[in-house]
Parts: sequence; structure tokens; C-alpha cells
Amino acid sequence: MKILKILLFFGIVSIFFLSHSPNIVSAQAGSERILDFNSQIDIREDGKLVVKETITVQAYGNQIKRGIFRDYPTSYKNVLGFYSSVPFNVIEVKRNGVNDNYHFEQIDFGTRLYIGDENVFLQPGVYKYELTYLTDHQLGFFDNHDELFYNITGNGWNFPIDKVSAQIRLPQGINASDIEAFAYTGIEGAKGQDYQVRIISQDPIIASFETTRPLRLYEGLSVVLEFPKGFVTEPTIIETSERFLADNFLLLGSIVLSFVFVAYALITWLMAGIDPKGKVIIPEFSPPKDMSPSLMRYIERMQIDNENFSVALISMAVKGYIRIEESGDTYKIKKLDEAKYDQLATEEKAIADNLLAKKDSFVFKNKDYMKVLTAKSDMTHVLDTTDGERLVIMNKKLVYVAYAIAILIIATSVFLHHLNGKNDIGLFSAIFIVIGSSFTFYTWINLKNKIGLLLNKFSCLRLLQIIAIAIAALFATLILVVVLIAAFYYLGIISVIQIALTFFITVWYTQAIKVRSKLGKELHDKILGFKMFLTATETERLRIMHKTLPKTIETYERYLPFAIALGISAQWAAQFESVIKEAAKNATNGTYSPLWYYGTSFNPGGSFSSAISSSISSSATAPGSVSGGSGGSGGGGGGGGGGGW
Repeated sequence: MKILKILLFFGIVSIFFLSHSPNIVSAQAGSERILDFNSQIDIREDGKLVVKETITVQAYGNQIKRGIFRDYPTSYKNVLGFYSSVPFNVIEVKRNGVNDNYHFEQIDFGTRLYIGDENVFLQPGVYKYELTYLTDHQLGFFDNHDELFYNITGNGWNFPIDKVSAQIRLPQGINASDIEAFAYTGIEGAKGQDYQVRIISQDPIIASFETTRPLRLYEGLSVVLEFPKGFVTEPTIIETSERFLADNFLLLGSIVLSFVFVAYALITWLMAGIDPKGKVIIPEFSPPKDMSPSLMRYIERMQIDNENFSVALISMAVKGYIRIEESGDTYKIKKLDEAKYDQLATEEKAIADNLLAKKDSFVFKNKDYMKVLTAKSDMTHVLDTTDGERLVIMNKKLVYVAYAIAILIIATSVFLHHLNGKNDIGLFSAIFIVIGSSFTFYTWINLKNKIGLLLNKFSCLRLLQIIAIAIAALFATLILVVVLIAAFYYLGIISVIQIALTFFITVWYTQAIKVRSKLGKELHDKILGFKMFLTATETERLRIMHKTLPKTIETYERYLPFAIALGISAQWAAQFESVIKEAAKNATNGTYSPLWYYGTSFNPGGSFSSAISSSISSSATAPGSVSGGSGGSGGGGGGGGGGGW
């Protein structure tokens, strides 16, 4: 029994030490690795490099099943976004001294070379791969010396590398005392010094680099070899320029297009986007004949927004056709007098026909969003066609040309990066900049409007909405900042600036190119005169205009829709402050509210219109459609990485 215990003890100890032996652990875990990575580089007098890489791997069938792959960068981009391409021409591929199959795949900024046969699986063992290729444009030509800064291994290997060595052969005639040789080891950007270098041949000089420790995953060796000028043919200015143009013709073309776009926008705006010269503005004591508040707003702003719809409803209410009823954040319109239909403006009739044709009331809720959208669409059509087309010229053809140029600029700028490097992240970043900027801008505007509504009337629901929108706005802004940083990295400064400027110029141009017709300008002058009259103080009216307004609640209500349409409702209400206070005293609840409005949100300053507009805007949304030397390891030419497949 004692002997059995002793044997059991030694057995456990033996298993423990064997299981913790490095070789056994590797075998048990199938620890695939690169046993040796050797690179022999021949710098030719014409500047080209002939590189032979010998990569010895330990394969266990985990990642290395059919063979290995080698990633090689063929396209480099600077901070501005300009590209420099280098060739990667494979001369020979061998495995264990015998030619092997290989094929290519484009990856971000480079080429992936697969070595092996898709249908042939390797047995576990040690394999030696030899890859010989030709590359160019890898040398740096400086004032006092020429230089090879080359990433021997690349920092993209997902295997550890036990040993790395490189022998670099210079052209004949160079003295060893005239060269400088140094290197970097470690992850990308590191300046590790775990290497040794020596000269193993004098003429031609061969500099030998070798690591002094194994490299971990994603570590590499980059070497720098400086040598005198005159031994390698330096490209001429013409050759350098031709290469630059060939590598960047799309980006340069998009830059030219950007200048064309700016010139087009400015010239066409100067030619077609400026109103006819108007007359001297004089006070107008009433609105232009037959002009509704909604049409007045359209002529003044040359665009149709949600406020046009709410102003039209208020105008319909003031005329006695409907009453606006408020219940929490929901609004309802109720028909009061069908006989008043003939007094409505054309766009107001369009609203009535859509919402009140078959019943006497309508509640603005999400479930009826299609009816609201149709009513808004018909109102827009009336303003834009029946009256608007002869008053405001949209210059749509010029806008469409601008859109085409803008799309071409963005497409050219983005897809050139995609073509040069299969740059999917850059493509996503560019698309997100355009969409994300719009969404972020809209979210902040929506937050501003919601805060205004809360100040007008406090409610817990509105406060929760503001908190939710604020979180969304901050989150959207944060994402946009992150995407912008990624875009600067993947696209370059020039392309990001191009996309941003193109977006903002397009937004500006779409509005700026609108122009009032001769008749529209005449009416606009009268609108400005009427606005002058509405905002004037009583003293100014008497002194300058020799006109007074009856200080009655009827006068205040009659012109209130026009004041709201022109954005001067607060100034208009201030002139009737005493009258409104008197009306409030006579009210049963001590608060003034007109007969055509039932609710607690009525504000004489007109901010209740924004509440109505916000509610209508929400009800026009489908339910559920919105949810809340100076280098380092990894530097220089060459590089890339690899793995098994």
C-alpha cells in the first residue's frame, strides 16, 4: 500500500512538471507560431526592391489549416488624404522548397496573398514558406542622404514570432562608414531596441538586423538604413508629379469640382437669387388684400414649415369657423359655423376639406397621421402652386444642378478612398457625416423647441421628453464627434472638409436661390410695411403714421394670426397688455382666453402656436416610426501582417 502511494505521488509530480513544460504546453494547446522570419532585401540602383521572405511556421491545424496568408500594404495615405501607392509584384512562392499555389484578395489599403490550396489541408508540422516579390517607391530621398525605412515583418501577425532577421544589400561602391543603421521593435509606434545590427559584407554592403527576444502578437521589426546620395537613381520632379497625379486624380478632381461648385453657387445666386429692387418701405395699416396669415408667412420666409399649418388653424378659429381645444398635449379642432367656410383662404379650405369634411371635429393623434400629412400636403400645394408659384420662384432646376454637383463631389471624394484601399470605414464615416449631421442638428433644434413649450406650460411629460431628447442630442453629438475623428483618419482632412462644406453650401444654396417674383416683391414690401405698423408703438403711430389702433380685444385677436405668422406676436401682445389684463379680470377663472380657444396653454404672446405646431408635427408621424528618427515600430514601407487560413 505504501509503495502504491509513493508511485501515485511521483506520478502526480511527473504529470505536473510535464504539463508545465513549454514544449508540452505548445503541443497540447496547439500553439501555432512563427519559428523564424527572415527577409533578404536587395536595393537596386533603379530604386526598386527585390525582397525574399522566408517564414518558418509551426502548424497544428488551428489557424494554419491550408497555409498562411501575407498582408502587404500597397496604398499609403497622409493626413491630408493624398495617396501614395506601391507595387507588390509576386515573383515566386514556395512551401518546403516546392512551388505552391497562391491567390490574392484586396484588403484595406493593401493586398492579401493566400498561400496554399483551398482544397488541401496540411498535417500538423513545421513548414517553411518562401515569398519573393518586387516592390518600388519605398525609398526616401532627402537633402543629405537616401534612406530605406522598412517594416520587415509587419505588425499585423496574430502569431508570436520567435526570431526575426533581415539582410539588406546596398548598391556597390558605398563605404560602411557612410551608412547609418538602426531599428525599432514592439507594437506599432513603439521604439523598442530589442535588436542587434552588424555589417556582414563590405562591397556590396550587407547590413544584418536580428531581434534579441521573441516578438509577441502584433509586434514587429522596422529597420532604417541611411546611405549616401548618388547610388540610387532619384525620381525626377516630372516622374514624381506623374505618380502623384496617377495616385490622386480622383481626389484632385473632386477638389476642382468643389471650386466649380462654389463658383456655380455664387454666380447663379448673384444672377438669379436676389430679389428685384423694391420700393421704399412705408407703413401699411392692413394686410395686403385677400392675403391670409399662412400665405404672408410663406412670402416672407419663402418656405413652408409646421408653423404655417398652425397659423392657418388659428386664422380659421379667429374667423369663427372652428374652435381649438387643448387637452394636455393633445389638440382638437371643432367646427363651429359651416357658414364661415366661404371666408376661409384657399389653403385653409384645403385643411377643412381634409379634416372636417365628414365630421365636425378632429383630434390630432398618431393614429390619424395620414390625414394630417394629406392636409399639410394639400396646404403646401396650394401655397406653392396656386399662389406661391407666381410670388416665389424656387429656381428648382438650378437647385437640381447643385444637388447633382454635390452628390458627384461627395461620391468622388468617398469612393476614391474606397478604390484606393477598400476603405469601408471611410465610406461609412462619410455617409454618417451627412446623415448624422442632419440628425444631430434636428435633435438640438427639437430640444430647443421642447424647452420653449415647457416654459410656456410645465408638465411632467414634457420634462421627461426634454430629458430624453437631451440625452439623444448629447449621444448623437458624441457619436458624430467619434465618426468625425474616424473620418479624419480614414479619409483625410481634405475629404472631410469637402464633405462638410458641400453639405452646408447645399443647405444654404437651397434656401438662398429662392427669389420673389416682381409681384412677390411688391407684396413683400407691403408685408414689411404692415409688420412695421404692427410693431410700432402708439407714440410712433401718431407721430409718424398719423394712425391709431382701437385698443380692443377684438383688434388684438383680428391681427394675432398675422403677428404669429411674422414672428412678432410678443411685441403685438405687449401693446394690448392692459386690454388683456382687463379681459382676464372679467373671466371666470381670472385668465384671458379667447372664445375660439379652450385650454390652459393660451399665451397672449403667441407661444401657444408653437405648442399647437409641435403637437401637429407629432401627430403627423407614423406610430412607432421614431426611436430614441521620428518613427517607431510599424513605421516605414512594407509592413502588413498575416495569419493562417
